[in-house]
Formats: sequence, structure tokens, C-alpha cells
Amino acid sequence: MHTRNSCLRAPVSTVDDLVSVVESRQAAWTVEEFARLLKTSTKYIYKQVRYGMLPAYKVGSMLRLDPKTTASWLRSRMTVPAVQREVAHG
Repeated sequence: MHTRNSCLRAPVSTVDDLVSVVESRQAAWTVEEFARLLKTSTKYIYKQVRYGMLPAYKVGSMLRLDPKTTASWLRSRMTVPAVQREVAHG
């Protein structure tokens, strides 16, 4: 049985795992939950939303993050692994 915060306790070993955790969630993320998952500050998340970098919507005065659009945001921020860069540059 999944509890509300079960995704926050799941071990995330790769970026793909992180994206899967974010995308598979059925309920919207709160800023606090998403910041905890990324191991960053809520201030960073709010700043990303304020500057239009991270899509969010308001429920009253609270921000919520849609799992699908948030997963897309994470994918867009992925960098090419070092091994692939070395192969590409020969």
C-alpha cells in the first residue's frame, strides 16, 4: 500500500529513476515534497516557478506541480553523461 509520502522514501539511484518516481505519482506535488525529493531548497523550487522555468499551478494560495509536466522539466534539465560526451568528441 502506498502512503502519501511513499515516493519520497523510495531509493532513487539514477536520473531515470527520479523521473519515473515523479511521473508515476498520481497526486500533484507540493513544493515542499518536490524540493525534498530533489534534495534542494523550497526557495530554489519557488524561484524556478517564478521565472517560468518550472510549470506550476495555484490552488488558492498554494502552488502545486503536475507529475507529468514536472517529469518533463526534469528530463529537459538532464545533461549528457560524461562517457557519451567523450565518445562524441572522440
